[in-house]
Amino acid sequence: MTTPVFPGSSLALSVTVTGPGFSDTYVPPQLPLTNTTPPGNVPTNLALSTGNNTVTIPAGTNRIMLVDPPGSTNAKTLKGVAGDSGIALRPGDVHVFGVTSSQASFVVNAAAPETIAVAFF
Repeated sequence: MTTPVFPGSSLALSVTVTGPGFSDTYVPPQLPLTNTTPPGNVPTNLALSTGNNTVTIPAGTNRIMLVDPPGSTNAKTLKGVAGDSGIALRPGDVHVFGVTSSQASFVVNAAAPETIAVAFF
């Protein structure tokens, strides 16, 4: 993972699967993802309260990364708006998703209070 910095930001990911006598690495063909006009945010803490938490997306954001605390078991749902049914997020994991310039905010619904990390790039 490359930390977002000025004047641009990028995200490089790969998936390595290993097992007895087996090892394979996959890098999606569109990586690294680059934003030449990022909002300049490094990961910051986001304190979630129980229920819907609206998160404002800074101008210039192309992608968002949410990082749960290691070992988290707190159920969370990612939503476009509070009334959506949303997508259940796997607790204790890292979540990266792209957004369009028209998306001004998103919602994280949390089953219990918890602080996660968020980065906009």
